[in-house]
Amino acid sequence: MSAEKIIERIAQDAEKQIHDIISEAEKQSQSIMKNAKVDAEKEAESILQKGKLESENQKKIMISKATQDLRRDLMNAKEEIIERCFTQALDKLASLPDNQYRKLVTMLIRAGKKRLGENCTLSVSRPIDKEIAQQEAISVQGTIQSIGGVIMHSADGKITIDNTFESLLGRKKDDIRIHVGKILFPS
Repeated sequence: MSAEKIIERIAQDAEKQIHDIISEAEKQSQSIMKNAKVDAEKEAESILQKGKLESENQKKIMISKATQDLRRDLMNAKEEIIERCFTQALDKLASLPDNQYRKLVTMLIRAGKKRLGENCTLSVSRPIDKEIAQQEAISVQGTIQSIGGVIMHSADGKITIDNTFESLLGRKKDDIRIHVGKILFPS
């Protein structure tokens, strides 16, 4: 074989190797691109699923917060209505007709005398209380600021019973609040 043929043969072999290498590189490139595309699609699906899950969680959190806010607002509104009822009750007690007021305070004084004894004294809130005290044979110690009712003191001054309307209502407020709540909001 001549040198030219050898060179031509080497050139052909080199050309074939180059072609084979390029062909193999293109196959590998397509395989890599195909795998990358599959991986990218999997990653995109994973990101999409995470996004949907986060979105659902945020939605649940927002609904839960809105529900809590609604319940709190509803409870505050109910509490405001109940407080208005207490205010109206105090207003009603403050404006009791004399005959009803007299009966109520007489009952409170008699109950207090049973607990404190006959020698107790009174602090009064209204002029009519002095008349009631005279009828019940109890001395008046002084006056107090109240819409009605009396404060009773034991003879030795160690025990005091606050039977003012504000205190009576205040002591029963929790029980009354529950009762009023059941009446106003039965559900």
